[in-house]
Amino acid sequence: MSVIRVPKALVQELRALLRDYPEINYIYEDEESIDSQLARNLYTGMEDFNNTPPILNAEFTFENLPKRWVRAVLDLAVIRVLMEVSIWMARNEFEYQTGNTSVRLYNQWRSYQTLMPMLRSQAQQTAQSLKYKMNVDNCWGASLTELYEAWREIDPNTEWVTVSS
Repeated sequence: MSVIRVPKALVQELRALLRDYPEINYIYEDEESIDSQLARNLYTGMEDFNNTPPILNAEFTFENLPKRWVRAVLDLAVIRVLMEVSIWMARNEFEYQTGNTSVRLYNQWRSYQTLMPMLRSQAQQTAQSLKYKMNVDNCWGASLTELYEAWREIDPNTEWVTVSS
C-alpha cells in the first residue's frame, strides 16, 4: 500500500470550488467531505489527467504538475466528487408523504448526473489541448527552463494531506 501526498492548498482549492463550507452547508451543518476524501479525489483526477489522450512520456504528479494545468486536474476532481456524492445520494434517496406534506431526501443526485457529462467533456478537452500543446512544444525543442512560467516550484514548506492507496 503506497502513500499519496496531495498539497493541502489544492485540497482547500477543491473545497472552495465545491463551496463545501460549514456556514453554507445548511443540511450538513459541517463540511460535507473530509480532507482525505478530497485528496483522494484529487489523486484520482490526476490519474484521469495522465490517462487522457494523448499519453505523454511524462507521468505527472503533484510535485511536477505545470501550474497552468492545475485547473484541469481540479475540474476532473470535481467530477469525481460529484460522482461519489450522486452514488451516495441515489443509494440513500428517501421519500416520505403524509397528508399534504411530502419530503424527498437526497434527490439531487439526478441533477448531478445531468451535470457530469458536460463537466467531463470540458475537462477532457482542456486536458487534451494542454497535452497537445506540450507535445508540440517538445517537438520544436522548446526549453522548459525555470523561465518558462508554466512550471512551478513546490515550496519545501508545503503542507500535504496523505492518503493510503
